[in-house]
Amino acid sequence: MIYASFLASLLTLIIYMFVIIRKSGLPTSISETYYRIEHRNWFTFVILIAAFCILPVAFESSTENTRFLIFLAVAGMAVVALAPNFAKGEKSERIAHYTGASMLLVFSQFWVYYNMKWILLLWAAYLAYIIYGLVKSEEASLYDSLVRLKAMFWAEVTLILTTYTAILIRL
Repeated sequence: MIYASFLASLLTLIIYMFVIIRKSGLPTSISETYYRIEHRNWFTFVILIAAFCILPVAFESSTENTRFLIFLAVAGMAVVALAPNFAKGEKSERIAHYTGASMLLVFSQFWVYYNMKWILLLWAAYLAYIIYGLVKSEEASLYDSLVRLKAMFWAEVTLILTTYTAILIRL
Protein backbone atom coordinates (compact mmCIF):
# COMPACT_ATOMS: atom_id res chain seq x y z
CA MET A 1 0.00 0.00 0.00
CA ILE A 2 2.87 2.36 0.80
CA TYR A 3 4.42 1.84 -2.64
CA ALA A 4 1.04 2.45 -4.29
CA SER A 5 0.73 5.77 -2.49
CA PHE A 6 4.28 6.69 -3.51
CA LEU A 7 3.57 5.82 -7.15
CA ALA A 8 0.25 7.67 -7.11
CA SER A 9 1.96 10.83 -5.92
CA LEU A 10 4.87 10.62 -8.34
CA LEU A 11 2.82 9.56 -11.36
CA THR A 12 0.27 12.31 -10.73
CA LEU A 13 3.03 14.91 -10.96
CA ILE A 14 4.77 13.27 -13.92
CA ILE A 15 1.61 12.82 -16.00
CA TYR A 16 0.42 16.35 -15.25
CA MET A 17 3.78 17.85 -16.22
CA PHE A 18 4.06 15.64 -19.32
CA VAL A 19 0.66 16.82 -20.57
CA ILE A 20 1.49 20.49 -19.90
CA ILE A 21 4.92 20.30 -21.54
CA ARG A 22 3.52 18.42 -24.53
CA LYS A 23 0.79 21.02 -25.06
CA SER A 24 2.62 24.25 -24.30
CA GLY A 25 6.33 23.66 -23.80
CA LEU A 26 8.53 23.83 -20.73
CA PRO A 27 7.08 26.14 -18.06
CA THR A 28 9.08 28.65 -16.05
CA SER A 29 7.83 26.86 -12.91
CA ILE A 30 5.38 24.17 -11.97
CA SER A 31 3.14 26.83 -10.43
CA GLU A 32 3.13 28.71 -13.74
CA THR A 33 1.29 25.78 -15.31
CA TYR A 34 -1.81 27.04 -13.48
CA TYR A 35 -2.04 29.79 -16.09
CA ARG A 36 -1.53 27.42 -19.02
CA ILE A 37 -4.50 25.15 -18.46
CA GLU A 38 -8.10 25.80 -19.34
CA HIS A 39 -9.56 24.20 -16.22
CA ARG A 40 -7.38 25.74 -13.55
CA ASN A 41 -8.80 23.62 -10.75
CA TRP A 42 -6.71 20.78 -12.19
CA PHE A 43 -3.58 22.41 -10.79
CA THR A 44 -5.03 22.44 -7.28
CA PHE A 45 -6.32 18.89 -7.64
CA VAL A 46 -3.02 17.49 -8.92
CA ILE A 47 -0.85 19.18 -6.31
CA LEU A 48 -3.18 18.18 -3.45
CA ILE A 49 -3.31 14.55 -4.65
CA ALA A 50 0.49 14.44 -4.91
CA ALA A 51 0.87 16.01 -1.46
CA PHE A 52 -1.64 13.81 0.35
CA CYS A 53 -0.41 10.62 -1.33
CA ILE A 54 3.23 11.27 -0.45
CA LEU A 55 2.56 12.21 3.19
CA PRO A 56 2.02 8.70 4.63
CA VAL A 57 4.93 7.32 2.61
CA ALA A 58 7.30 10.08 3.67
CA PHE A 59 6.10 9.80 7.24
CA GLU A 60 6.83 6.06 7.18
CA SER A 61 10.31 6.56 5.76
CA SER A 62 11.22 9.34 8.21
CA THR A 63 13.09 9.04 11.43
CA GLU A 64 10.96 9.78 14.46
CA ASN A 65 12.70 13.12 14.95
CA THR A 66 12.19 14.32 11.36
CA ARG A 67 8.56 13.49 10.76
CA PHE A 68 7.54 17.04 11.60
CA LEU A 69 9.73 18.34 8.75
CA ILE A 70 7.96 16.29 6.10
CA PHE A 71 4.60 17.24 7.57
CA LEU A 72 5.53 20.94 7.26
CA ALA A 73 6.81 20.40 3.70
CA VAL A 74 3.55 18.75 2.67
CA ALA A 75 1.59 21.52 4.41
CA GLY A 76 3.55 24.01 2.29
CA MET A 77 2.68 22.02 -0.82
CA ALA A 78 -1.00 22.12 0.12
CA VAL A 79 -0.82 25.89 0.59
CA VAL A 80 0.70 26.23 -2.90
CA ALA A 81 -2.17 24.15 -4.29
CA LEU A 82 -4.84 26.17 -2.48
CA ALA A 83 -3.35 29.56 -3.40
CA PRO A 84 -2.33 29.01 -7.03
CA ASN A 85 -2.96 32.50 -8.43
CA PHE A 86 0.44 33.89 -7.44
CA ALA A 87 0.88 36.28 -10.36
CA LYS A 88 -2.56 37.81 -10.79
CA GLY A 89 -4.31 37.11 -7.50
CA GLU A 90 -4.84 39.22 -4.45
CA LYS A 91 -1.85 40.13 -2.31
CA SER A 92 -2.86 37.61 0.37
CA GLU A 93 -2.94 34.80 -2.20
CA ARG A 94 0.51 35.75 -3.51
CA ILE A 95 1.89 35.82 0.04
CA ALA A 96 0.29 32.45 0.82
CA HIS A 97 1.64 30.89 -2.38
CA TYR A 98 5.20 32.09 -1.83
CA THR A 99 5.07 31.14 1.85
CA GLY A 100 3.87 27.64 0.97
CA ALA A 101 6.55 27.28 -1.72
CA SER A 102 9.22 28.40 0.75
CA MET A 103 7.96 25.93 3.34
CA LEU A 104 8.06 23.14 0.77
CA LEU A 105 11.61 23.97 -0.28
CA VAL A 106 13.12 24.52 3.15
CA PHE A 107 11.42 21.75 5.11
CA SER A 108 11.68 19.09 2.39
CA GLN A 109 15.37 19.71 1.89
CA PHE A 110 16.07 19.76 5.63
CA TRP A 111 14.19 16.46 5.80
CA VAL A 112 16.39 15.09 3.02
CA TYR A 113 19.49 16.37 4.81
CA TYR A 114 18.62 14.65 8.07
CA ASN A 115 17.50 11.41 6.42
CA MET A 116 19.87 10.96 3.46
CA LYS A 117 22.43 13.74 3.08
CA TRP A 118 24.23 12.50 -0.01
CA ILE A 119 21.14 12.91 -2.21
CA LEU A 120 21.53 16.66 -1.83
CA LEU A 121 24.46 16.30 -4.25
CA LEU A 122 21.81 16.45 -6.99
CA TRP A 123 21.75 20.18 -6.31
CA ALA A 124 25.33 20.31 -7.65
CA ALA A 125 24.04 19.26 -11.09
CA TYR A 126 21.41 22.00 -10.90
CA LEU A 127 24.01 24.61 -9.93
CA ALA A 128 26.35 23.44 -12.70
CA TYR A 129 23.53 23.83 -15.25
CA ILE A 130 22.70 27.34 -14.02
CA ILE A 131 26.33 28.49 -13.88
CA TYR A 132 27.05 27.07 -17.34
CA GLY A 133 23.91 28.71 -18.72
CA LEU A 134 24.77 32.07 -17.18
CA VAL A 135 28.33 31.97 -18.53
CA LYS A 136 27.06 31.15 -22.03
CA SER A 137 24.18 33.62 -21.82
CA GLU A 138 23.98 36.65 -24.05
CA GLU A 139 21.03 38.11 -22.13
CA ALA A 140 21.27 41.66 -20.87
CA SER A 141 20.18 40.89 -17.32
CA LEU A 142 20.60 38.11 -14.80
CA TYR A 143 16.82 37.85 -14.41
CA ASP A 144 16.29 37.36 -18.16
CA SER A 145 19.02 34.71 -18.22
CA LEU A 146 17.45 32.81 -15.32
CA VAL A 147 14.01 32.94 -16.96
CA ARG A 148 15.44 31.67 -20.24
CA LEU A 149 17.19 28.82 -18.40
CA LYS A 150 13.90 27.92 -16.63
CA ALA A 151 15.88 28.06 -13.37
CA MET A 152 12.81 27.86 -11.13
CA PHE A 153 11.37 24.87 -12.98
CA TRP A 154 14.66 22.95 -12.74
CA ALA A 155 14.99 23.86 -9.05
CA GLU A 156 11.52 22.39 -8.47
CA VAL A 157 12.46 19.26 -10.42
CA THR A 158 15.61 18.94 -8.30
CA LEU A 159 13.52 19.32 -5.13
CA ILE A 160 11.17 16.56 -6.34
CA LEU A 161 14.07 14.28 -7.29
CA THR A 162 15.90 14.68 -3.99
CA THR A 163 12.79 14.22 -1.88
CA TYR A 164 11.22 11.33 -3.76
CA THR A 165 14.56 9.53 -4.14
CA ALA A 166 15.25 9.80 -0.42
CA ILE A 167 11.77 8.53 0.39
CA LEU A 168 12.06 5.60 -2.00
CA ILE A 169 15.48 4.54 -0.73
CA ARG A 170 14.36 4.72 2.91
CA LEU A 171 11.26 2.55 2.37
